[in-house]
Amino acid sequence: MSELATVYELSALPSVSLSGMTEETDYLRLVGRGYLRVRVQITAGAGTPSVAVRPYQLFAGGWWPLRADGAADVGVKPVTATRGSFNNRAEGMFQATSSKTPTILVLESGSLANVAAVYLDRADVSP
Repeated sequence: MSELATVYELSALPSVSLSGMTEETDYLRLVGRGYLRVRVQITAGAGTPSVAVRPYQLFAGGWWPLRADGAADVGVKPVTATRGSFNNRAEGMFQATSSKTPTILVLESGSLANVAAVYLDRADVSP
């Protein structure tokens, strides 16, 4: 499981040229097809804020959300960690069909200040 140092805000996605970005820190190139496992941990403290993250992949000159759909309850929801629930952690899986495609994690809701850690890796789905 790879811990990424960078989570991007939806309103500030990085350049598609990957300039200034470091592989294994800001993005991953996950080889093969299958599932991506996303884990997120929210900071400890008072209150019950939430943070929601989703992997995005580079495609056709832009960053595209994995398993997202504009219609309610059609796509896969982002992975959401809420302070005080499940030890401040959450995990989810996303199906990915691209090979060697740069993949980033994007904060779709919540505050970056509340993100304690994020992990992204190809999930082992073999029996």
